[in-house]
This record gives sequence, structure tokens and C-alpha cells, in this order.
Amino acid sequence: VDGLSMLILFAEWERLTADPDVELPAIGITFRDYALQAQPDEESLDKALTYWRERTADLPPPPRLPLTKDPGEVEIPRFHRREARLDPEKWEAIKDRARRYGITPSVVLLACYAEVLSAWSGQPDLTVNLTLFDRRDVHPDIGHVVGDFTSVLLVAHRPAAHEGWLERARRLQEQVWRDLDHQEISGVRVLRELARENDRLAEPVPTVFTSMLGVDDALARTVRWPDHTRSQTPQVWLDHQVIELPDGLLLSWDSVDELFPGGLVDEMFAAYTESVERLADEPEWAAVPGKALPQGRPEPKQDKARPKRGFEAPVGVVEETVAGIWGDLLGVSRVGRHDGFFALGGDSLL
Repeated sequence: VDGLSMLILFAEWERLTADPDVELPAIGITFRDYALQAQPDEESLDKALTYWRERTADLPPPPRLPLTKDPGEVEIPRFHRREARLDPEKWEAIKDRARRYGITPSVVLLACYAEVLSAWSGQPDLTVNLTLFDRRDVHPDIGHVVGDFTSVLLVAHRPAAHEGWLERARRLQEQVWRDLDHQEISGVRVLRELARENDRLAEPVPTVFTSMLGVDDALARTVRWPDHTRSQTPQVWLDHQVIELPDGLLLSWDSVDELFPGGLVDEMFAAYTESVERLADEPEWAAVPGKALPQGRPEPKQDKARPKRGFEAPVGVVEETVAGIWGDLLGVSRVGRHDGFFALGGDSLL
């Protein structure tokens, strides 16, 4: 399910808990109906594809955070959640300053996230996956449908050495706006195009930023949020999620800790929350230096060499059949037994 679907589920669950006999409103459209109706037209697709083919040449790699093992060795990914809350007064201060400087609150948090990833991966330029909630208004009841309406946008963080934090955030905002004008092509499709043009699998982007700000803030501020939550997403190593609740802003990280050196994600999360707090306390963001991170942070750990698995052909009739279906559906020339559906360019609708 996507972010709004979670809110719908929690709100209906709460209503049914309070009154088991309550009748929820009927819905006149299914998720399958939506998937068939909401396809963009060919002209929009062609324009978006042209744009992203030009953009892919300029996309930096994903954050190369230090790893302790090959991700392919993780049989069952187990996600660990870290949470922090920003009180309503501080969150309002950040939103007020963001409006004054022409930046959305989501991009403010994305900029802080990218700076932390940059510091701990030891690379200035990187690409992260930005989750989009693309629920198109094709039916009056579409706002009540539960399903996965998400797509992803590949966002490049390219800070210049001479820039302060505010300049970097504004430039990131402008890039996100340009990319959003061509969101008919999802990030997984962009990776698929990269793989085709380079005759190899494109490097996956397993670091995600998911903002539920603006999805349905009125509903989010009234729903009873669970005390214990955790999300798990295929092909993702680290997913940062933000949502505004009645008692302030909830910042959460879900990570596959098995991949990273002990304490690394804790250090990153502490640095991230401290940088957000600093923006809440700093009235003039123009005075914030380029890296709005706490002082005294550890030097970035150097990444270990990552062993690459070679191509292994499917084994047996089941693997061969599935590989054939995936190849036809995704337009890839060959599918190995260790390839992932999402990494090859698949999405929830496919």
C-alpha cells in the first residue's frame, strides 16, 4: 500500500474499533480499474522518455555507504526502525522559513538527508530515490481506494563547493521541479533504459526518501498512529519516511542493518536529526554553511570492495519460465537467477 492507503486503513480501523457496526461508504472503483484508466498518453510518455534519456548521462551513482556483506547474500532482509519526533513549534518554524525561502518542507528534509548520505559515503554527488504518490483523479471515490499508487523519481544531489546550505537546497528544489514535469516515466523505467543503453544492469538505487507531507495532512493529523510500525520494501536498504502527526513531525528510518557496520546507521540518524533541529533553531538559513551537519562527526568510513556476482542462467523449468515472462514484460534480453524484478525495471503495476 502507499502512504495515503496506510492512513485510510488506520482511520477505518479506528472507526470500526470504536463502532464495529459502522457502515463504511461504498467505493465505485477498484485499484485494477484505476491502473487501466490512469495510463499517460503516448505523447507525454515520449517527451518524458526523451528527457530522462538525456538526464541519465548526468545522474551520479547512489550513495556507496560502507557494507559488511554482498546484498545478494541477505536471504531474508529484516528491517530495523529508528524514530525521532520534532515538536510542533519547531516544525512550524521550519515550514515558515521554507515558505520564505521558496523551498518545500519535503525538499528541506531531503537536502538534510542527502548531506548525511554524502558525508558517510564519502562522495559529494549521489542519487536517491524519491517516492511519489501519483494518485490521479479519475473517479470521485479514488481517494478511498487502498493500493500502491507509488512511483519513484531519481533525484540527483550535486552540491557545489562554494555554495551554502540554502543555495544547495534551492538548487535541489529546482531540479526536483524540472524532474517532476516528466514523472510519466518512473525511476525504475529510467534504470531499465540505462541497462539497455549500457548493455548491463544499471546500478540499483536502494536509498529512498518517502515524504507523506501533503498527501492528506488533515487526515494524518487526526488519525491514531500506531505505537509500533515498520515498513519493508524490496530492493531497498534504507528508507527515510516523514509524516506530520498531531504531536509534531515523525522522522523514521527503516534499514537493513545486517548490511552495514555496527553503529553506522545510528551515527547517520543522529547526525540527520541534529541537522534538522539546527534548521529549526537557526532563524537565517542563509548563514548555514554548505554542510548543515553537526560538528565532530566521524570521518566517513571507506567502503569495502563489493564482490559482484557473475551472471548465472536460470536453472530448471520454473526459473526458465519465470525468466522468460520477465524478459518479455520488461524488455530485457536476459534474466539471471539472481536478478530482482524491481532492479530489472519492474514496478507494482507490472
